[in-house]
Amino acid sequence: VIYYEKNVKGDATTGYEYTYTIYKENFEGEGIYNIMFYSKDRAGNEVNNTLDDKGAEINFVVDNSAPTVVIDGVEAGEFYAEDSKDVNVCVSDNFSLKKADFYLVDEDGNTVETYDYLALADEMGDVVTLSLPNNEKKLSLTYNAVDEAGNGIVAYDEGAQAPANFMITTNAWLQFINSRIAVITATCAGGMIVIVGGAVAYRRRRKARK
Repeated sequence: VIYYEKNVKGDATTGYEYTYTIYKENFEGEGIYNIMFYSKDRAGNEVNNTLDDKGAEINFVVDNSAPTVVIDGVEAGEFYAEDSKDVNVCVSDNFSLKKADFYLVDEDGNTVETYDYLALADEMGDVVTLSLPNNEKKLSLTYNAVDEAGNGIVAYDEGAQAPANFMITTNAWLQFINSRIAVITATCAGGMIVIVGGAVAYRRRRKARK
């Protein structure tokens, strides 16, 4: 069913002019639309807007979905003892991307590197490898992608996930500090388990004596 309204002006002497209004309810679903008009008069003359000599073909896209961003190769809170870290990223859209940028940001909010995904994708394809440099501060990999319809997605906005608070460095002192923190955290967690377990065992023994 096509929802539309037709208005007619003129008469048999002056000729007729038809105005068609096609309602938006016809275009609620996402997709590519092609509108074709066809008319035939009483003399048998036929015309439609898709003929080459008319140049009045109507095509458009309805897109309400934001682009999708996938990041692989780095995880939040991890420590990487490397000079640099290769990370694969992919940005996809239902129809067409307008822009997509990735930002490597340190813990102070400073932008360390900016990556133009579309420019890199022209060379590498849809899956782009970003080489993240080492840094002595915690890092986050954020992004901002917008499609041709204006739908956008920004890291951390409305649940959009992005890796944060990871480190890439060969600094021996930072490696030592981070390893000590990991050991202390694990020891504390183990101690809590032992203490809780000991308390339960003690209570059971007291009950048994009674």
